[in-house]
Amino acid sequence: DSCLKYDSENYNALNNKAYYLAKDSTKLNEAEKLAQKAIKVQPNKSYILDTYAWILYLQKNYFLANIYIDKSIRIMEEEENRVDMDKIVQLYHKGKIQEALNKQYEADLIWTNILNIYDSLDDEQKQSLDKITVTDIVKHSGMTRQTFYRYFKDKYDLVNWYFEKLADKSFRQ
Repeated sequence: DSCLKYDSENYNALNNKAYYLAKDSTKLNEAEKLAQKAIKVQPNKSYILDTYAWILYLQKNYFLANIYIDKSIRIMEEEENRVDMDKIVQLYHKGKIQEALNKQYEADLIWTNILNIYDSLDDEQKQSLDKITVTDIVKHSGMTRQTFYRYFKDKYDLVNWYFEKLADKSFRQ
């Protein structure tokens, strides 16, 4: 809030506050307005479009959410060397939107893509969970600690999310 008091056009602050507010279903309209303002300031930032798409998904506006998540992913893919946690999160959002649109086949392809990212890790990267730190995860993924904690409480939350997707995939086969 204090950052926005000094610079009401700060797109990072607008986006972060929008995403934070979206976690509370009673504040989705306020979150949507902040995300829209961030898009007006920076219309071609993939993470801002992703935030807006996720808010639309939470509001059950799946058709429009799908349009924005597609644009977000297109922009992200145009950026070089973007195989990081942001990509995984955007793919996760895309998968959830596809499920909401009853496009299970497309969602399954996305879940497979996410799991393949994990499978591409070498044995050293797949070391014992006790030895892996959030710093290791952040370093390997190319994201910031702030981004990690935006989506996961800790490394165990990330593992639970991964195995939930793995279980969903195995039950569908």
